[in-house]
Amino acid sequence: MKIKLFNFPIIYIFMVLMNYSCQENQKNKTRKIDNKKFYDALTQAENCAKTNKLDSAFYYYNLSKNIVVNDSSNNKPIYSLLMMSEIQQTQSDYIGSENTATEALSLINKYSNPEYTSRLYNTLGMNYDNLFDFESAEKNYLLSMSFKNTEVEKLTMKNNIAVVAIDDLKYDKAKKLLTKLLTNKNINENLSIKSKILGNLGFCLLKTNQPNSLAFFNEALAIKKQIKDDYALISSYMHLTEYYQSRNKNLALNYAKTALTQAEKLNCPDEKLKAMEVLVAKNEGNYSKKYFDLNDSLKKSRQKSKNQFAKIRFDSKKTIAENQLLKTQKAETDLKIETQKNKILIASIFGILSFFGGIFVYQRMRFRNKSEKIKASYNTETRISKKVHDELANDIFNAMTFAITQNLNDETKKEKLINSLDDVYTRTRDISRENNVIDTGIYFKDNLKDMLSPYNSLKLNIIINGIDLVKWDKINQNKKITTYRVLQELLINVKKHSFASVCVISFAQIDKKIQINFNDNGVGIQLDEKFLKNGLQNTESRIQAIGGTITFDSKPEKGFKVMFHFHE
Repeated sequence: MKIKLFNFPIIYIFMVLMNYSCQENQKNKTRKIDNKKFYDALTQAENCAKTNKLDSAFYYYNLSKNIVVNDSSNNKPIYSLLMMSEIQQTQSDYIGSENTATEALSLINKYSNPEYTSRLYNTLGMNYDNLFDFESAEKNYLLSMSFKNTEVEKLTMKNNIAVVAIDDLKYDKAKKLLTKLLTNKNINENLSIKSKILGNLGFCLLKTNQPNSLAFFNEALAIKKQIKDDYALISSYMHLTEYYQSRNKNLALNYAKTALTQAEKLNCPDEKLKAMEVLVAKNEGNYSKKYFDLNDSLKKSRQKSKNQFAKIRFDSKKTIAENQLLKTQKAETDLKIETQKNKILIASIFGILSFFGGIFVYQRMRFRNKSEKIKASYNTETRISKKVHDELANDIFNAMTFAITQNLNDETKKEKLINSLDDVYTRTRDISRENNVIDTGIYFKDNLKDMLSPYNSLKLNIIINGIDLVKWDKINQNKKITTYRVLQELLINVKKHSFASVCVISFAQIDKKIQINFNDNGVGIQLDEKFLKNGLQNTESRIQAIGGTITFDSKPEKGFKVMFHFHE
């Protein structure tokens, strides 16, 4: 009766696939829920940012990031961190902004939006510039520029690098950069950046006491008015204020007041402070109290924002850790329940499979071992029988006939009989040696040498190389026996058929690979199927049985070569 076992694996595989499908459906469902939560939080953040509620915007951006932070296949967490970093930068939290931008960059991969990557490096450049780390600022602006696609976008980055040089008081370097930018063929495609380049170049000329700075200031101012770049007008008025401070005090004060008015109109506290500084230094009006009040208020406000940003990040991490702990505990509980169910199911299936599989394997191994033993015994008996018949039977019969028919009192005939019997004895001993038990222990190498040495005679010189270099103690017992028998069979073949005068056996070991070369200078043979069948097929089978490889190389009158190798 044949038992069909295939039904059980199919059932098991089907159950595994069903379980995997359920897990994927659950993941997709969770992903959809997270997407909705993300966009809800992001919408809140964008609305707060539009109304300048930056603390609240930061909170919701952080919330949106935490919802999708583990999904590295999209840009969502990167965008949230980018916006958080830019908010921190505008609030002068340069260290916090740097940390946030760095976290975002750690999520960047080949699928990330290059615009986000560019903005992150740009934010880092601005942070380092404000922290007086001018070398790092320039490095990050260059990285930002590498992700820009158009020449106009690259002009902005190059202008930023020039600003870093100005802040570092390297006016000559900045002047060279800005002068080159003005010759760019794309400069007129963006008048806003052109006006900034003109203003910055005029400032470099002013600081290096060179003429024509006023012309650049006026051209920059005219362009900003033309394109209604209200925020950029403030820097132009401040440039003109500095230009006229040593030339026309009244005009300098007028430009400072104009800059202050523009800054108040746009609610730009930093620019208001810069304008007030000039007015306070000139003892103009009652600006001292306003300046110090605004300065104190701005410092307190920004410190409060820094603290708030830090608290939001800290509380967020704490909440995530607590939620993760709860999720882990719940997952562990669910896993224990599910594991228990699966254990019962798998144990049942495995028990049935093991029972029938065990019966099958046992019967198969039993049959195979029995067959192999019978075959091995038969082969050995056949080989010994053939040797006895071919090599001994006729000689023994001839010796017996000689003893019966001849006068053994004759010393010559007696000596001939003794020599004949001695030859029979020698060959009987050789047959015994060929089939004796092989010692594979620590004396295997010596036993192998003892087996090889009797083949050395006046007619045949056996040369052995490298046998002591092989680590025989590391080699498997079956492989030692195979090596012994194969070399024995090869030498018998040489003795019977080769008519060689020299036979060289070389041993080598490379790492765990054992290689043995067997060469004689005999008559050689024609390698064909008949040779393998009637000659050394048993030798080839032995090597293949231990996972080795054997090759024969011979031609008539060209000697006989064998190379075989195997691993420890």
